[in-house]
Amino acid sequence: MGIGDFDNAAAVTLMSADTERIIYALRQMHEVWANIIEVGLATWLLYTQVGFACFAPLVIAAACGTASIWLSFKANVQQREWMAVIQKRVATTAATFSAIKGVKMLGLTQKLFKTIHALRLTELQSAKAFRQIEVVTAFFAFLPEMISPVVTFAIFINIANRNGEAFASSVVYTSISTLLLETQPLTQLFQVIPQLAAAVGSFGRISNFLDSQSLVDKREEFDFNVIARIEASLASADDIKLKDLKHSREIKSSDFLNLPIMPLVNEIGIKIQGGAFGWIENRHTLHHVDLEFPKSQLTMVIGPVASGKSTLCNAILGEIPFSEGIMQLSSSQIALCDQTPFLTNATVRENIVGSSVFDDLWYNTVIEAVSLRQDLKSLPFGDQTLAGANGLGLSGGQKQRVSIARAVYSRNSIALFDDVFNGLDATTKQRVFNNIFGARGLLRQGQVTVILFTNDVDLIQFADHVVALGTTGTVIEQGCPDLLLSTQGYTQRLVTSNLKVIENISEGSAEAASAPSATTESNEQAITVPDITAEGNNNTDLSVYWYYFTSIGLFNMIPYLFLAASFGFFYSFPLVWLSWWSEANKKNTVYLTVYSIFQLLGLLSLTLLAQHGLNRMAKKSGKNLHLRLLKTAMFAPLNFFHTTDSGSIANRFSQDILLIDTELPNALMNIAALIFMMLGQAIIIAIASPYLAISYPFLIGILYFIQKFYLRTSRQLRILELEAKSPLYTHFLETLRGLRTIRAFNWVAINQELNSKLLDTSQRPIYLLFMVQQWLAVVLNLVTTAIVIILVGVATATRSQHSYIGLALVNLMSFNNILKSIVILWTTLETSIGSVSRIKTFSETTKSETEASSQDMIGPSEIWPQHGVVEFKDAWATYNGKSSLILTLFRMLDLSQGGIFIDNIDITRIPREQIRSCLNAIPQEPFFLKGTLRDNLDPHGVSEDASLIKALEMVSLKSIIPSTNNLDCEMDAEVLSHGQKQLFCLARAIVRPAKILIMDEATSNVDQETDALMQGIIRDVFGGCTIIAVAHRLNTIVDFDRIALFDNGELMECDSPANLLARPSLFKKLYEDQQLNY
Repeated sequence: MGIGDFDNAAAVTLMSADTERIIYALRQMHEVWANIIEVGLATWLLYTQVGFACFAPLVIAAACGTASIWLSFKANVQQREWMAVIQKRVATTAATFSAIKGVKMLGLTQKLFKTIHALRLTELQSAKAFRQIEVVTAFFAFLPEMISPVVTFAIFINIANRNGEAFASSVVYTSISTLLLETQPLTQLFQVIPQLAAAVGSFGRISNFLDSQSLVDKREEFDFNVIARIEASLASADDIKLKDLKHSREIKSSDFLNLPIMPLVNEIGIKIQGGAFGWIENRHTLHHVDLEFPKSQLTMVIGPVASGKSTLCNAILGEIPFSEGIMQLSSSQIALCDQTPFLTNATVRENIVGSSVFDDLWYNTVIEAVSLRQDLKSLPFGDQTLAGANGLGLSGGQKQRVSIARAVYSRNSIALFDDVFNGLDATTKQRVFNNIFGARGLLRQGQVTVILFTNDVDLIQFADHVVALGTTGTVIEQGCPDLLLSTQGYTQRLVTSNLKVIENISEGSAEAASAPSATTESNEQAITVPDITAEGNNNTDLSVYWYYFTSIGLFNMIPYLFLAASFGFFYSFPLVWLSWWSEANKKNTVYLTVYSIFQLLGLLSLTLLAQHGLNRMAKKSGKNLHLRLLKTAMFAPLNFFHTTDSGSIANRFSQDILLIDTELPNALMNIAALIFMMLGQAIIIAIASPYLAISYPFLIGILYFIQKFYLRTSRQLRILELEAKSPLYTHFLETLRGLRTIRAFNWVAINQELNSKLLDTSQRPIYLLFMVQQWLAVVLNLVTTAIVIILVGVATATRSQHSYIGLALVNLMSFNNILKSIVILWTTLETSIGSVSRIKTFSETTKSETEASSQDMIGPSEIWPQHGVVEFKDAWATYNGKSSLILTLFRMLDLSQGGIFIDNIDITRIPREQIRSCLNAIPQEPFFLKGTLRDNLDPHGVSEDASLIKALEMVSLKSIIPSTNNLDCEMDAEVLSHGQKQLFCLARAIVRPAKILIMDEATSNVDQETDALMQGIIRDVFGGCTIIAVAHRLNTIVDFDRIALFDNGELMECDSPANLLARPSLFKKLYEDQQLNY
């Protein structure tokens, strides 16, 4: 499927919730046909006792079955609607936590907290109809068991009265026993029907997903021997060969200057004829494309924002859904370094090596080439440090260079780099460019066909070939850069508009190797990933149950227990009444009427129990537990997301909430009802056979050891099942996020194999649990058999009253099933309550940002900050990345000493949310809400429509507004290029009034023309504001009032640009190097 053809949350829901429903239903499949056979045999046995009255239960069962089947179809529809709302909540939640840094910077924590909570309330409301169907289904499921004896005996008495037959106890107990054999399988059958219907619905959703239109790869490969030639070329390098760069000595950047300049190959690497590419049918972003990318050379693709550079990149990768023309590749082995780096929650080394074979010499060569040596030394565990979910543990520059290193390390024949120098300062950029892309770079040494999609038009003179795209979606120019720059054409105008002197950097410089670099950053947090899936797994003590009951409300538990006890009484006592009836040998309707009332009251109490438990209690607990979980996660500190696996967080909001909504209330209701049923039957057996009651202590002891063994084993197996699924979910989420990269590297088969292994691992505990449950059934059957033998032996020896013995035997028949169900359901309850335990542990152990002494907090005036004066006084923080300065201003990173003052107020005395709502921010990574154009442009709701439209006009994005100027239309951020997304973020900042504007590499992903537009808007609109900007393009900040230069987390210089450039400062060195480089 194409990368934009499906919703990630929908895919995750299919592989989690829908798959779980299918597994749960299929485990009951064999019960269906077995129950049908059992019902047939029981009907024949009942016929021998009551004659044609035996067909009454079948008629009732047929009616109930018809109703259950009809309800199952209704349930399927309601479940589909419910799942759609769940998918929306999960998608919004996942999007929020994947961009939590931007969410906190923009002050959207409270808004998204309310948004997700509102979605949860909508979800619970949408589940009401489905739960109501479950209640009615439970009514029809127990209707045969509760009503069939009444109807059967009514018919039998009528026939007996006509024939003058007695209502003997032998007939009563034999009939009741047979009715149990007939109705209990029917009850199980009707309970399975909704599960099967849900499974069919899940199968349908999965089928629709799998039947979605597949992405057709129209690319052709016409050269299959390129890898052999690359290896031969690599092996024949003169001077210092790569194989001579021994691991015994540290490889230095200067080594790359001594590598030979490889001759250009006059062959074609990629050829496109009559190409037209687009994301929407009959609407091509690029058209009339005729290109030839020279083999083993560096081709640069340039063009303004939204000119189609990324579309062309996707076309070469085969990711465009609608394409025309012919595309031929010299190899299908493609390396990709995306604009937004794709990193998994693995070590730095594993992210670089990927699915390739580890080669120590080559690995160290690549590490040095991308200037990661010093960065790795600063990490707590070197290259064995975890990168964190989506690379959260690394700085932006580090993530980019790891992604570049992966592309180079793969040694694939074709390498695509999509605007990869964002987040790199000039010195590091120069070094990486020389070592990787230069004439002596590793890619040239490996004879790799390189295509660099970039906004840095100043670099094109160092390319072997240039492709210039225009705003109309066509190729304006292509050819040798010297020729294009010598003519007064489109490419030359793009370069000259940059107003910079272009110098040759292809040979590199010794000074660059020793110049200070601002990209040697420590990771923002040593990544160690706690397993929050396992947290609380064994913590299923009474405090967890109390925690759950308090989420329900104790006043809700009182009627719940009363209804459960009532059902237990009305389920058991009617058998005693039948015993009295048979002893009286009365044929009148008084006994039948009372018996009927008892049965109806039992059915009513069960229905009310289901209604109260599934609708009222489940809804309230689901609301409160999700609220506690959401509050904890939303207001957790930023470093929590650095150190926590994304799959574990996803599990909390998906699988754990699903268990709390579905399995837990059902298990609790069944356990409560069964316990009271068992108590009622145990009392009746004790009354019927006092001698048997003597064995109760021994029976309890036997059951204690059985449950101790079973529960301990089954609980651990269920825990293992949940823990085994976490890596599966994490891998699935990471695969969805990096699908384009995985396909480009041709790692699909490897990832499929890994997914299959993780799936197999996750299914082993389920199989073992099923086997343990079968063992339990056999053991309990043997125990019940022993009790029956004892009962018959005692009855024979003592010549007990036959009616009581019959009563005890009838109760023992269902006692075994009830006992087995209690033990099995207790495992389900323990597993489900484990979800509550994990939420409890998560909420109690996760530190909150809002934790502070309220007495130290102050509430500044509504116009604060009025002057926008920001002061750092001896500020120290544990991190040392350049963006750490930004984090401290937003109180996303606490100072270890010193302080930060805004308008003479210590920001630690102001609530974090209030600070973030008073500061204006443009984060490095654009963040978009799942919602309307208005929601994204004005999330705080402070501006009028006219102001919003004007802001979009200022950033040249009015075209995204519908012709009707309807700002409430759904926004699809995927149709925007990366540069357009940054422009949209600038428009968002324009409509938000604030005295202080903070920009974190806000212009790093745009071309020079768009950069100039943004810089002009910033100076015009925010001229009266305090602007703090983290920037690598030094020309964009030379007119700022002050410049602060950091190196390795320490402030080295802080002065006006004029003063810094007037003396031999570090800033002057960096600025001059950048001017020369550009």
